[in-house]
Amino acid sequence: MSYVFLSHSHPDKPFARKLAADLRANGHSVWIDEAETNIGDSLIEKIRNGLDQVDYVCALLSQASIQSPWVQRELDIASNREIDERRVVVLPLLLEDVDLPGFLRGKLYGNFRDSDSYDISVTALLRALGPVVVPPQPSSEELRALKEELASAQAASPLIRLQRLELRLRPYVQSLINCENPFTLQMQNFLLMRQSTILMRLRPQVVL
Repeated sequence: MSYVFLSHSHPDKPFARKLAADLRANGHSVWIDEAETNIGDSLIEKIRNGLDQVDYVCALLSQASIQSPWVQRELDIASNREIDERRVVVLPLLLEDVDLPGFLRGKLYGNFRDSDSYDISVTALLRALGPVVVPPQPSSEELRALKEELASAQAASPLIRLQRLELRLRPYVQSLINCENPFTLQMQNFLLMRQSTILMRLRPQVVL
């Protein structure tokens, strides 16, 4: 799973929302300004933190975005990360025919100029973002068994909990009873005292 920052201008917001939804549906996390900022936040600080945390920055390139000072600033920060980390950080996505910024001209871009090829371009982008590790999901039978076990544990009376505690302690205490080593005898006495203390605390809760 990758964490992706969508660098875009306001006129491209509908496309950014659609792309963000598709990336999330495929298991990736997306940083998009409207979802990450609240009233009163410092936009510069929020955006800078977002750019520092993500794995990739998708540059949504259109006539509006290449003229946006905000987008230019975001791409400057992302390109510096790319240089410092010596890996691909910026993924250019072409929404319209534009003159690419200098540092993006040598990159292979995602072609989103034609809406008919959107799915193909999304597939190529997902391949660039890397695989998504899906955690194993328990089967319906396993979930049912877990729920039953949890309900049984929650319904157990103090007496049953006391018996379970005694069963857990018994092997440790018994293993020490037959030992004559002075240190072991001291440990035996300690465990016996500890067991008695715990049992005394629990017994008042037991109503027969």
